[in-house]
Amino acid sequence: MTNKQEEKKEQSKLVQWTREQGFMVWVTANGQFLNTWSAINARGHMGKGLSDLVIILPAKYSNTGGSILFFLEMKRIKGGRTSKQQHEFILLANSVKGSIHAHVAHGFIEAKAYLEQFLKEPEPIEDLDQFIKDL
Repeated sequence: MTNKQEEKKEQSKLVQWTREQGFMVWVTANGQFLNTWSAINARGHMGKGLSDLVIILPAKYSNTGGSILFFLEMKRIKGGRTSKQQHEFILLANSVKGSIHAHVAHGFIEAKAYLEQFLKEPEPIEDLDQFIKDL
């Protein structure tokens, strides 16, 4: 299995899990193969760096009273790295205080754990490495 296939397999598991929870989730087209006609039409309209998944959590999980918008960048379990554009997007999204959050997860288990923890305590996890060690 290629690295890209491994990443997509993990992403598919998370999409299924989020839908089972009743959350709205979209898979973005960034990084995907586009046929020639789609690529011509998209040229200049698809900025690099947009996260793989967009998830909306209902307002009941928010401490601000509104729904929560999550941008989740999925990487393979070992060795996946964010590009400069992905890193910049995540920093920019997280600079919007309140109900927008962006995160990188290495595989389904890490992504699910992050979302489950957030559902319990709707505050950003500052030290992700320590959070993962505590699982």
